[in-house]
Amino acid sequence: MLQNIIFFAVSAVLLVSAFTDLRARIIYNSAPAIVIALSFLSACNRGEFILSIQVVLVFSPFLYLLWVFRILGGGDVKLLISLLPLVSIPHLFSLFFSIALTGTVLAAGYLIRFFLLSGVWRVRRDAEYHGKNSQTVISPQLPGLPYAVAIAFGTILNINNLIG
Repeated sequence: MLQNIIFFAVSAVLLVSAFTDLRARIIYNSAPAIVIALSFLSACNRGEFILSIQVVLVFSPFLYLLWVFRILGGGDVKLLISLLPLVSIPHLFSLFFSIALTGTVLAAGYLIRFFLLSGVWRVRRDAEYHGKNSQTVISPQLPGLPYAVAIAFGTILNINNLIG
């Protein structure tokens, strides 16, 4: 029963984070803080608190590197780290797989929307040159992919499979 309440609360926080990531491209620090507290509560409920701390310590450097190399944003990395203790170790692969699968669908829809429907290949003028020396550059200008949406929906899909 407690596990279901934790999963529901985590889902609510993730949905709010996805919304703020879509609207303002920000994941507030309070969201990962709440999620990690609930995740460790879930780990305690399963009797895997120490093991969950070890999992966080092992995976955090890899997720940090994703931020360093600008593959994921800082808020996305914080959300992923905070989700690590939520599920037991045998279910971590399915958690990451569901997030990746949701992210793939999101990325495909994102590319279709921005490349095909909105004509993102815009002509822009180089700001350094004015008058006779102005250069016209054709380049895609995609805003960053709001990956908190994939994290939220992938986690919720995974949680629903765990609850049954």
